[in-house]
Amino acid sequence: VIRICAGNSCQFSAETYAVFLKNVAARVDGPFWAMIGPNEPDLELWAGDAVGVTAFMNYVIDQVKDVPNIRMLSPGFNLTNGISHKYFLRMEQSGACFAELDGFAGTSYNVSGNTAYYYYASNSAHAEKFRQKALRFNKPFIFIEYGSFATTNHPHPADPMRVSAI
Repeated sequence: VIRICAGNSCQFSAETYAVFLKNVAARVDGPFWAMIGPNEPDLELWAGDAVGVTAFMNYVIDQVKDVPNIRMLSPGFNLTNGISHKYFLRMEQSGACFAELDGFAGTSYNVSGNTAYYYYASNSAHAEKFRQKALRFNKPFIFIEYGSFATTNHPHPADPMRVSAI
């Protein structure tokens, strides 16, 4: 899974990212997955708010949707964050082309006495569970980070020592 940028800064514009993905696609055999937007867009603000992330995502989708080996993923929604469902809704209201994606991406952790899977499948704090969103759009869901979340000695998102699990 290609995942770009971290924190609040990024060297990729939507235009540059689309060109980058096309260049990668020309050099790899077979399909590959790419997130079309930030990881945890409610926390990583390099693409702006939900409206800005929607614009970024929709532009890149439009530019790469005909490249046969790119599998497009949503921004990586943070399922353990209590506001992610509102962020998703704001993106939908802003015209996010979720139906054109090949899947959804997200992070989920064992926190507050709940398992990571709970936040995907059962979290009653969200108006619509993320599992239901994936089913509604008939798309797979790919966890890009999953499991334990340490609240101490947790590296900054831009730290190259931060580990991501697929």
